[in-house]
Amino acid sequence: MNTAKQHFCPLCGVSGEFIYQGLKDPIFGAPGCWNLRKCKGSDCGVIWMDPRPTPDDLEKAYATYYTHHDSESGISGSWRPLYQWLLQGYLANRFGYDSEQTGGFQKWLSSLIRFHPGFREDWDFKVMYLPASAMGRLLEVGCGSGDLIAFMKQKGWTVAGLDTDPVAVQKARSRGLQVYRGTLETAGFPSNDMDVIAMNHVIEHVPDPAKTLRECYRILKAGGRLMVTTPNHESWGHSLFRKNWRGLEPPRHLFVFNRNSLLRLIRQAGFRKVDLRSSVHGAGWIMIASRSIRNTGGFDAIRSVPFPVKLWARSMQMVEWGRLLRYPSAGEELTVIAEK
Repeated sequence: MNTAKQHFCPLCGVSGEFIYQGLKDPIFGAPGCWNLRKCKGSDCGVIWMDPRPTPDDLEKAYATYYTHHDSESGISGSWRPLYQWLLQGYLANRFGYDSEQTGGFQKWLSSLIRFHPGFREDWDFKVMYLPASAMGRLLEVGCGSGDLIAFMKQKGWTVAGLDTDPVAVQKARSRGLQVYRGTLETAGFPSNDMDVIAMNHVIEHVPDPAKTLRECYRILKAGGRLMVTTPNHESWGHSLFRKNWRGLEPPRHLFVFNRNSLLRLIRQAGFRKVDLRSSVHGAGWIMIASRSIRNTGGFDAIRSVPFPVKLWARSMQMVEWGRLLRYPSAGEELTVIAEK
């Protein structure tokens, strides 16, 4: 891949120092060796790639990306009906989805999931933290094969998706979803058009995140919401696994944010009402991948994970949740809900 040097922080212009050098892609096997710098700015602190792939060559990093494969639910077989029943009850009780069709006992029993922070975060994310009362037009940027918007469509939202990957776009369209190919900047959505824009693990892939967030602000209606999730380099997992941490993902993650750098970007884009926190959502799969990279030098994102490893990952997720009580910035993910 052709590369371009980026010695100074692309977000704030301050110098940065190398924290990792000579990293390879341990997950999807993209060519090249990659270096990461960390910004010295007191109100930034973002990690960025130097050098990084040029825009014309960036798509080569996604030649074998996971969106090329069919997704599979983590719950299957005889347990799946019970899982769906509990999920329906939880979403009805917490967010108001299908409330009239859900029984009182189903709601009550499902509400007990709140005592398991890992499952609670996973199930809150199923509806992108959005209550049924906010239902309207929803755009997911970086929708992949459309799993999230397909679920939200079932829940009553009017959905659309956007992705640069032609294989993923075709898979999403085959499911009857309205999905566009391209970037947010080239898609040409009207101003004041969407009630919600969601970006799940996308902002770290974007060459110019400030420009993308300004475009989100333009497209959203007044009072519209932006939902962003992204890996958090101040997480406990990063401190444990360092250069083997799944959240780095060279060369696709051009940026790895912390709370300060992401909050700075969101506010610069014009958003003023911002709820930003770190969470344990995604901690399980990040721990599994990081452990594999450390132990074997790679991770197969498609291969099934043995049950004992899944149990270990859930345990690590619970430990991280406990650490959040003392270190609020230690979660594997940053989650933003911002209002225009």
